[in-house]
Amino acid sequence: MNNITNRIFKILAKQFQKKENKISLKSNFSNDFQADSLDFVELIMLVEDEFKIDIIDININHIKTVENFIDFITKIIKKK
Repeated sequence: MNNITNRIFKILAKQFQKKENKISLKSNFSNDFQADSLDFVELIMLVEDEFKIDIIDININHIKTVENFIDFITKIIKKK
C-alpha cells in the first residue's frame, strides 16, 4: 500500500474502531462501518487535518467504498 492509503487506513481504524487488518479497499462505508453522514463529516475533517488539505466540493453519494474514498482524496492531494 502507498503512503496515502496507509494513512487513510489508520484514520479509518481509529474513526470506526476497527483493526486495520479488518479494513480493505472493498470495505463499504454503510455496510461494513455503519457510517452515516455525520460519521462521514468527521472522517473528512480528520483527513483534512492529516493531509493539510481543504475538501470543499464533495458529493458523498459516489463514495461507497474505502477505495472510492482513497481515489477521491488522492486526486485532491495531487491537485494541491
